[in-house]
Parts: sequence; structure tokens; C-alpha cells
Amino acid sequence: TLQSWEQGFRAPNSKNMEKIAKGDGISLEEIMKELQRAQAGKVPVKGYINAGIELEKYDDDLGEISADHVVDEYPDAYALIASGDSLDTFGISNHDIIIVDPNSNLRFDKIYVFREKGNRENIVMRACNKGDTVILKRNNEESSIMDYDIAGQIVWVWSRK
Repeated sequence: TLQSWEQGFRAPNSKNMEKIAKGDGISLEEIMKELQRAQAGKVPVKGYINAGIELEKYDDDLGEISADHVVDEYPDAYALIASGDSLDTFGISNHDIIIVDPNSNLRFDKIYVFREKGNRENIVMRACNKGDTVILKRNNEESSIMDYDIAGQIVWVWSRK
């Protein structure tokens, strides 16, 4: 039933929604908000990001943007707004909208938002392989994957140019 609900084939009744909320440790209001967002094809905008000054804001509520094509494939996606020109090496310009999928697995040569362990700061880097080791690259600098958690893969960029 949960899969049918997530795919939009059925909607759970109020009793089942209460069970889902309790089982996931979230409120019924949060579930309703997510359901409405998914049905409307909207993605929440959570803040600003750039590669130079690792993070300006995150987990802010900056509203939502319509992204039907993204919500269908990445139902938990969220948006960040690029700030400055430090992401140009990734083909991301100032004020571009970045859509991030928090559920993606790490794949080489893809661009991700990483969260530094023990910190709320997020950094955009490319995942690469170096022999048997995963390394992260940003502005010709290499970092160890061990220092970061994956916040999500950048799956779509909307250029505002």
C-alpha cells in the first residue's frame, strides 16, 4: 500500500496515515504537506550554496518551485540556489537552481553536494576514483570521502541565464 501511495495510484486513509506517521516518527501534518507537494509537482527550496564559501544558508524555507519532471523521478528532491561564480567549474552559474536527490548512490564522475562530518556545511564536489580509492574533487583540490557524508547528487540544474 505504501508503494501504491508513493507512486500516486492510491491514497491511504486517515487511519493508515496516522500509522505511517507514527512508524516514521513524523507528524501527520508533515505527511500531508509531502503528499500535497508531490501531487502539485513542487520541490522545496532549502537555501543557497557555493563552492568558495561553503555554505551561506541551508535548511531554510525559501518556498517551492514547480518541477513536475523532477518530482516524478526524484520524489524527495530539494532545490538549492547557486550563489556566486565559484561553481562555474561544474557548469553551474550564479542564481542557477540546483536540484538535489538525497537518495542517490555514489557514482563516479557525478557531481554531489557533500556535508562535512560533524558540520552543517555543504560543499559541491565531483566523485572520482583514484585506483581503488574514492576521492572528491573541487577546484583541483582532492578530499577524502571519509570526511564527508553525501547530502545528495545534483540531478538537474535550471540555468536562469
